[in-house]
Amino acid sequence: SAALRFTIVSQSKSIAAAPQDPYNVLPRLRAMMREQEGVQWVPADSVRAQVGDYLSAQFYQEYEPVSLLQADRPLKLDVVLSYQAVMKRDTLRVWLETKSFPEGILLGATEVRMPKKQPTPQQNQALATALQDLLLQTIEKHQLFGFPFNETDKGLMVFSDSLVDSAYAEQVARSLSHLDLNGEEPVKVYLSESPLESPFCGQALDAAEERGAALVMALDPLAAGSGTPRSLWLTRPDKRRMPVVSWQLPLLPDDADFHCDTAGITEAELPYVNAALFQHLPKSLAFLKESTLLEKGNPMLENHVSLWTAFAVRAGRNLSRMPVDSLIYVTKVYDRLIESVKSPRQKGWLYLNQAALFEQCGRNEEALAAFQRADTLFTSTHALDGAGVSRWRRASLFSRLKNHSSSRREFARAVQAFESIGDSSSMADATYKIAMLYELDQHTEEARAVYLKAALLYDHLHRSYDAAKIYDHLGHIERVQSNSREAMKHFDAYLLAAREMHSEPAMARAYFQIGVTHLHDGQYQQALENLQKAMDLFELLGDSLAMARTDINLGAIKQNLNRPDEAKSHYLAALQIAEAKQDTSISVLCNTNLAELALKTQSWDEVQSRYDRAMTMAELLQNKKEQAAILYAKGLAHLKEGRLKTGYAELKQALAMAGGTLSGDAEKEQEFMRKLEPLIGDIHTIKGSSHEP
Repeated sequence: SAALRFTIVSQSKSIAAAPQDPYNVLPRLRAMMREQEGVQWVPADSVRAQVGDYLSAQFYQEYEPVSLLQADRPLKLDVVLSYQAVMKRDTLRVWLETKSFPEGILLGATEVRMPKKQPTPQQNQALATALQDLLLQTIEKHQLFGFPFNETDKGLMVFSDSLVDSAYAEQVARSLSHLDLNGEEPVKVYLSESPLESPFCGQALDAAEERGAALVMALDPLAAGSGTPRSLWLTRPDKRRMPVVSWQLPLLPDDADFHCDTAGITEAELPYVNAALFQHLPKSLAFLKESTLLEKGNPMLENHVSLWTAFAVRAGRNLSRMPVDSLIYVTKVYDRLIESVKSPRQKGWLYLNQAALFEQCGRNEEALAAFQRADTLFTSTHALDGAGVSRWRRASLFSRLKNHSSSRREFARAVQAFESIGDSSSMADATYKIAMLYELDQHTEEARAVYLKAALLYDHLHRSYDAAKIYDHLGHIERVQSNSREAMKHFDAYLLAAREMHSEPAMARAYFQIGVTHLHDGQYQQALENLQKAMDLFELLGDSLAMARTDINLGAIKQNLNRPDEAKSHYLAALQIAEAKQDTSISVLCNTNLAELALKTQSWDEVQSRYDRAMTMAELLQNKKEQAAILYAKGLAHLKEGRLKTGYAELKQALAMAGGTLSGDAEKEQEFMRKLEPLIGDIHTIKGSSHEP
């Protein structure tokens, strides 16, 4: 391939004749460039002779595209290397960027830091290495046709006849001057002096996709005695990829009528193109509201549906910055577009985008109705991807409005649409949503069955993370209902998914849950083995709070196996972590467990001091239920110690705090209190027992 032709410019326009260079960066770069292979050097003065001034890094905004193209005829320049040097805290920082000429597409960027104290040869070595990397980055992007646009560029390809004819070149420049190319998203322009073959739509789309251009403008070729050239326009449509649920609305569909305008735009109509595609939205809306665009029968709208669809999509994507009356204007543009297109499927796409717009404005009823219309039109024309999205979005909106049954129905209809287009990933997501809705409505049986269905779909798709999340959740549901065998099945499936993901955090969680389930079941040996595996992994991962939770469960196992000393050291280890990490809820658990251990050995002072610490923590958490439970435990401990009066008072206060009952069995608790009352009464009548506090 031929060598790329480079020139070097300073980052910003200089007031002086030549750019200032106090740190001597330019001569160093120039010398290094001359030694590079595959690079040809174009001196700044040659560029200046053609352009009329020194270039800056912003050259593509400082000159209009046609004049840059003409300056480039003799120069044949490919790339502009710009530099900026700043001395900061005794370090010279040099920023280098490469941009394509004449479009100004950013090709590469780097920064070099050279300490002032560093000897010059080392500074130069650092600069040379950075420059070489930058040139490699730049050369790698080069393709047969030149440089493609970046994702973030708003790339405009302009196809015209040869611009050698100065009158024609002037007309093209005048046409482009109607467009805000330096607006809020600066436009990078690629001029091609070769008219597009027909059919325009197909050729323009191929060109846009090959180059990554957002827009294509094709100008009429030179014709004898003609006025200004008319232009055809194309906006690159969105790719409708699977899974369908990942589509971002509004969407510009790949239907030529929506992205390709072959009616021809005259020069007088270019301000409309500018408002639709280029102008800063507030300005564009101000211009359009003053115009007659929305009046019935206005050919500007009816003959250029693609232009206004592209406008509506652009406005919908920048919604957050628009006042309400502007949003209403855009929904009216959709109304007019819907009237102007003939095909039901096209109306469907417009309703879908309009529905998303209504939804973002909080006009939920209108959004639901528009999604419904889109769905009907798509279904009747077998566009089941569109139908699926309409149902999915409608279901999600019902869900947000807390209308669960309608939401479930729409998600189920979405599943049918996704199934018929073979989009299993979207099917799984919609199925998962249905399960969640069943659970919210406390239809546990249905929720379980549908969760399982979703998990199997995720398994099938190797979406292990999503499957794992469901198995974990199902395990919890079953364990709460004391279905240990079912819970264990789900946690085992969770472990399997965690292994498939090679995820140590998920494996640790799975072993932990399996251990806790065995513990609930009184299978202490299996519980011990699994919790120990979890502990090893948590330690490896440095997850100290998870280690604390595991210690608490290991302590419970040792307590049940009647090994109180081992139990105590587990609880103390957990408490040490909880205090270091300021985790109040774990501290409460550790202290209440240590109090229960102390009860076994009748160490009454320790019992009460542990409960008191737990109580202080529970008060920090503002958890009334927890406070009541601790106070009740304190009272029972005082009864065991024989301090009946204190114990009785604490039990009474705890029940009041819990709103009448702690266990949910108020009868049983009241019965217990009634049995205590005569004992307390007896204490009062026994002489000499006044030391009872």
